[in-house]
Amino acid sequence: MGIAAWPDASTEKLHCSNLMWFGDHSHKRDQNMHVLVRITLGGIAGLICCMVMTVAAYADQIDGEWCREGRHFKIEGPNIVTYGGTSMTGDYNRHGFRYVVPARESEAGTEIVMTLHGDDLLDLVRTVKGAKDGSPSESWRRCRVTS
Repeated sequence: MGIAAWPDASTEKLHCSNLMWFGDHSHKRDQNMHVLVRITLGGIAGLICCMVMTVAAYADQIDGEWCREGRHFKIEGPNIVTYGGTSMTGDYNRHGFRYVVPARESEAGTEIVMTLHGDDLLDLVRTVKGAKDGSPSESWRRCRVTS
């Protein structure tokens, strides 16, 4: 018969040459795994850094609710709800806010300038008609939720 039932020496040699050609690449697989682990850990570290920086950036702005001696006001971007209860807009930047007290409040016409100092401390200064009214600046703190 013309069909060989068992591999002969020539096919065995071909088989061995295929193994040598493809070889045992376990060292290559280990290198690839090492690169994959480094990329994954680098990505995780980058993600953690982004999250930390986002939290830090969010805390370092004047936006939020501020309290002092039973009074409070709220800033959201250029919008403010004054401690007199008026909703209005003012001059906003990340670390400061300025507005003129509206006519319907007790300090009407007074310029209020606020400056952020750290995450939880804000200095408020009142100026009447371009001249500081002589009262010291007030320290305001972020309002704390209590139950």
